[in-house]
Amino acid sequence: MLKKPNKTPYANFKLYYAAIRTRYVEDYMAECNYYRLLSYVNERTEIEKQCKNGRQRLFVDSGAFSAATRGIQISVDDYIDWLNKWSTGMEKFCSWDVIPVGDINPKDSAKQSWENYLYMYKRVNEPEKLVYVYHNGEPIEYLENAIEFGCKRIALGGIAKATTPVRKAFFESVKDILEAHPEIDVHAFGMTSIDLLKEYTFINSGDSTTWLWALKFSEAQFDSIPKVYFSDVNTTKKNHVNNITDEQYFGIEDELREFGYEVEDLYGNGDGNRNREVWQVLYWQQKFFAVNGGYYIDENGDVVE
Repeated sequence: MLKKPNKTPYANFKLYYAAIRTRYVEDYMAECNYYRLLSYVNERTEIEKQCKNGRQRLFVDSGAFSAATRGIQISVDDYIDWLNKWSTGMEKFCSWDVIPVGDINPKDSAKQSWENYLYMYKRVNEPEKLVYVYHNGEPIEYLENAIEFGCKRIALGGIAKATTPVRKAFFESVKDILEAHPEIDVHAFGMTSIDLLKEYTFINSGDSTTWLWALKFSEAQFDSIPKVYFSDVNTTKKNHVNNITDEQYFGIEDELREFGYEVEDLYGNGDGNRNREVWQVLYWQQKFFAVNGGYYIDENGDVVE
């Protein structure tokens, strides 16, 4: 049976759920007004749908990384024209950045990314929503130029697949500059490490597709056990809900009941799959209370602890 939770968590940290899943969970996230990050290259149709519905908390990534790695040629002017048609339904959107991959060195990518930002700034209808992207390894003067120009939205890129030491080194290199400008909205692309977010508090938001990973394998995540398999196929798997220990079972039962679910609500396909999707959204939102707190809204619209 399909169920909706008895309360909805809202982390104070801005967690942007990246990529798309099913219509059911997309509609649920829209209903909760959760933050979403979608790509112009990969998810244009869904972006347009959400803009029509007045989504608002929608961050549009250009998709430059996907285009670069897949050899897709994109016209910046076409991207601008599209933004000018749909941007009223967006919270913010990225400039077309150049990724330092392959034969492109960071100095050249930084120069082209900055030129693209300036080109777009003069041509988009809502330049205040335009996000400048500064990548790991690029000359620091480009970040300084962006701040001197007056950029109020900056994203840190090139770290989605980086190791923790590499990410820390990058954040250390920009820390003094960004901490001196708390008015700037700083986003970390593909980075939702809670430990790093607690350490580098100048980062206001991050995004991840990790919330989707468990769902692809009919699993769900919990504090009491990392992943539990709920499919009615391959029931002999060690982490299948029928095979976990009593302690683990009671642990996930307690976590689910806090939101009005029972373990069996997540079992199998169909409704079980849809309930798992919603659970993953809830789990990830509550997980980020660890960064700087959060709150819940109950079924009556009241704030609860």
